[in-house]
Amino acid sequence: MPVPFLVLGDPAGFLNGDWRDLLQVAGIIVAVVGFTGAAISAFWAASAATSAQRAIARNLRLIDVGSAAGLIGEIAAYIDGDLEQAGRLRLKDLRELVAQIRENGSYDASTETKFQEHLTQLTFIDEEFIAKQQDANYSMDKKAMYAHLRDLSDFLTSISAQMKVSSGG
Repeated sequence: MPVPFLVLGDPAGFLNGDWRDLLQVAGIIVAVVGFTGAAISAFWAASAATSAQRAIARNLRLIDVGSAAGLIGEIAAYIDGDLEQAGRLRLKDLRELVAQIRENGSYDASTETKFQEHLTQLTFIDEEFIAKQQDANYSMDKKAMYAHLRDLSDFLTSISAQMKVSSGG
């Protein structure tokens, strides 16, 4: 087999046939390596995007938990002041926020059950507000209402701590 060499005076091209074959193989190798590199880069980009989405979702749930804590404080103040109408409005907001935290997270069966229990406790508080609105002489069970709010606050604090621990934050 002849040894390929550079032919400068060849009118058919810069290189003789053996060199062209070698360059074609090298071109194919470069293309395959480039494609593989692009595929690997795409994989890492998709992985980073997924990780960022998870972090954003976790941060939004943490913000929701913080908002819920603020609402719990407002509702407690409305219980103190016998402000049933305002209390019911904020309670509705709290119920929706707790449901949102529940829907946007991935929780075990025990935690799901606790979410449902706390939503039921919020219904009890709402019923107390309604009874007071319908009868000005009705004495709300403030002690039970505060206890339910405190339990919910403790539960949301534990959910928040779990999210922070599971993400290393």
